[in-house]
Parts: sequence; structure tokens; C-alpha cells
Amino acid sequence: AAPWSARTLGIDGTTREYFVREPTQPPRAIVLLLHGNGGSARALASTERPHALHAWHAIAEREALRLVIPEGAAGSEGRQGWNDCRADADNNPTTDDVRFLTRLAAAEQPRGRRVPVFVAGTSNGGQMALRLAIKQPRAGRGVAAVVAAMAASSECRETRRAVN
Repeated sequence: AAPWSARTLGIDGTTREYFVREPTQPPRAIVLLLHGNGGSARALASTERPHALHAWHAIAEREALRLVIPEGAAGSEGRQGWNDCRADADNNPTTDDVRFLTRLAAAEQPRGRRVPVFVAGTSNGGQMALRLAIKQPRAGRGVAAVVAAMAASSECRETRRAVN
């Protein structure tokens, strides 16, 4: 299996950490994996504790996918998470995570060519994947929200574009 490398991306005056797993062949696509509230990028990159998204490790190697696992930001309770569409989630961070994930996906494109980007997340990470699809429908080819749903009280407006 390919090793993970820790990287950083500066945005809005802060530095955000993320992990990348390169396939052994040139990448055919990028998959952003988003942890849930209270989770961490490090835990998704490690297989020490089971996680639903760990299946992506084998899939990525078999399908030549570049896995990118960004770290969420601390919310009001100090737990890492994402600024998703939930208007009633006071513990979410206030960071512009749509901007962060859009820039991250662009920064991780292979040199000299573009590959499709997919986003998968669990819980708060799944809700963030949905927000990204609503706010930037052209940013990715598709999203998967695991144990997550659209917000009952949403601050995101409906999109008129198709979302995969």
C-alpha cells in the first residue's frame, strides 16, 4: 500500500493540514474523504480503528485514485468538523470550508492535466460534501454522504444546477 504524506494548505490566514495517498500509477481521479464532527484526518488515514471510509484505501489502489483527507476546523466545542449547511448547528466551525475544499481539490490536481474530483464524507463530513455540491456544483464530479442528510434547517439555498 502506498504511504500517506502530510501536507498543508494556507487559506484565509490559517494553515490547514491534510493527508494524501498517492496511487502507484498516475491518478485517474481525486477523492476527498471528509471525517465527521469530532473525527480527524489522521484517523481516516490510519487503519488502527475501523471506519466506514477505510474501504477507500483498497479502492484507491485498485482504481489509481489520489486520496486526499483534509482536517476539519475546530468548532465552538473544540471538536474538529465542517461548516456545513445546518443553520441550527451552533458547534460547527465558522471557516469557509467550501473555499478550502475547492482550493484543496485544485491544488492536488496532477501536473499538466486535470482529473475528476469526488467527495465522500460521514456524518458532518457527509453534510459538508452536500454543501460543496450545492455551493460549487462544478467543483466535483459527484458526492457521497454516509450517515448524513440534508439539513432540516438549512442556510444553503437550493441550487438550480444538477448535482451528482
